[in-house]
Amino acid sequence: VLPSSLRSRDSQIWYQVVQENGQVWYQVVQEDGQVWYQVVQEDGQVWYQVVQEDGQIWYQVVQEDGQVWYQVVQEDGQIWYQVVQEDGQIWYQVVQEDGQVWYQVVQEAGQVWYQVVQEAGQVWYQVVQEDGQVWYQVVQEDGQVWYQVVQEAGQVWYQVVQEDGQVWYQVVQEAGQVWYQVVQEAGQVWYQVVQEDGQVWYQVVQEAGQVWYQVVQEDGQVWYQVVQEDGQVWYQVVQEDGQIWYQVVQEAGQVWYQVVQEDGQLWYQVVQEDGQLWYQVVQEDGQVWYQGVVSSVVMFAGYVDRAELEDELYGEESEGSEVEDSELEFRLYSQLHYSSNPGEKEEEDED
Repeated sequence: VLPSSLRSRDSQIWYQVVQENGQVWYQVVQEDGQVWYQVVQEDGQVWYQVVQEDGQIWYQVVQEDGQVWYQVVQEDGQIWYQVVQEDGQIWYQVVQEDGQVWYQVVQEAGQVWYQVVQEAGQVWYQVVQEDGQVWYQVVQEDGQVWYQVVQEAGQVWYQVVQEDGQVWYQVVQEAGQVWYQVVQEAGQVWYQVVQEDGQVWYQVVQEAGQVWYQVVQEDGQVWYQVVQEDGQVWYQVVQEDGQIWYQVVQEAGQVWYQVVQEDGQLWYQVVQEDGQLWYQVVQEDGQVWYQGVVSSVVMFAGYVDRAELEDELYGEESEGSEVEDSELEFRLYSQLHYSSNPGEKEEEDED
C-alpha cells in the first residue's frame, strides 16, 4: 500500500517510483488510469513512454542493448512519426491517414529504401537501394507508373507510363547499351532506339502498326526504311559491307526508283507501270550498259557513253544547256555502238 502522500483522488496513482536491485521503474499516471509519462529501466536499459488519451501512445522511445525504437502515435492508433533502429540501422516511417504511409525511409546495412504514399495505397514516390543500386518509382493514379528509374550494377532502366499502361517514354540500359522507346497510343511504338554492342536500331511507328521511319545498324552497316501506307516501302536504303541498296516503292508494290551497288558498281533501275522497266543503267568494271524497255520489248541495248554522245549529238551547244532526258534518250538509242562482247566498246575504223 502506497503512503497517502503518493496517492491522488479516486485512488489514481499520480506519481510512482519502483526500484529493484538498484533498477529504477518510474511511472506517472494522470487521469482515469491513463499513463501520462513512464520510464522503465532494466539492466541499465531505458524504455520511455508517454500516453495522452484513451490509451493512445503519443510519444514513445524504446531502447534495447543501446538500440533505440522511437514512436509517436496521434489518433486512432495511427502512427504519425516512427523511427526504428537495430544494429545501428534506421527504419523511419510516418503515417498520416487511414493507415497510409506518407513518408517512409528504411535502411539496412547502410542501404536506403524511401517511400511516400499519398492516396488509396498508391506509391507517390519511392527510392529503393540495394548494394548501392537505386530503384526509383512514382505512381500517380490507379497503379500506373508515372516515372520510374531502375538501376542494377550501374545500369539504368527509366520508364514513364501515362495512361492505360501505355509506355510514354522509356530508356533501358544494359552493359552500357541503351534501349529507348516511346509509345503514344494503343501500344504503337512512336519512337524507338535500340543499341546492342554499340549498334543502333531506330524505329518509329505511326498508325496501325505501319513503320514510318526505321534505321537498323549492324556491324556499322545501315538499313534505312520508311513505310507509308498498306505496308508499301516508300523509301529504303540498305548497306552491307559499305555497299548501298536504295529503293523507293510508290504504289501496289511497283518499284519506282532503285539503285543497287556492289563492289562499287552501280545498277540503276526505275519501274513505272505494270512492272515494265522504263529506264535502266547497268555498270560493270566501269562499263555502262544502258537499256530501255517498253511493253516488255527490249528496244535498245548496248554500250553508251552519255557525255560522249551528248557532244556527238549536240556538239559544243550541249555545254551549259539543259538537255531533256527523253530527247537525249531517243537520240542516244538511235546512235548506239553495238558490240558482240557486252562491256567492250567496238574499235572505230581509223579511216
